[in-house]
Amino acid sequence: MEFVDYYKILGVDKNASDNDIKSAYRKLARKLHPDLNPNDKEAHKKFQQVNEANEVLSDPEKRKKYDKYGKDWEHGEEYEKARQYQQSRQQQPGYGDFSFSGGDDDSNFSDFFFIYVWTIRRQRKKRKTGEIQGRGL
Repeated sequence: MEFVDYYKILGVDKNASDNDIKSAYRKLARKLHPDLNPNDKEAHKKFQQVNEANEVLSDPEKRKKYDKYGKDWEHGEEYEKARQYQQSRQQQPGYGDFSFSGGDDDSNFSDFFFIYVWTIRRQRKKRKTGEIQGRGL
């Protein structure tokens, strides 16, 4: 999945205010609206991108996640849950000095990837073993 820069789509700076984002959105939405460009498929595609960018950047919670996690902003909660679980496990006796991080500049990405995959595998294991509510009957 290619990274979509919502700020670039709306033509605003990352530090843009809510009013700047709203203004940029309205301007682009008027320019690219399908009713004004009925036969222009490219304008329709851009209009959808502008709407998506506005949906994320105009919502303070979504914008905060987008700014923190970038293209993986929608999976931020899973990452945080897995990170918290990792930290709680490290504090338990016998867990040792195991760390997900390789220590280089890409460690945040590798941490996210490992924890995300680990969370998915854990959910699948729960399904197989019947740990999910209602399955163990």
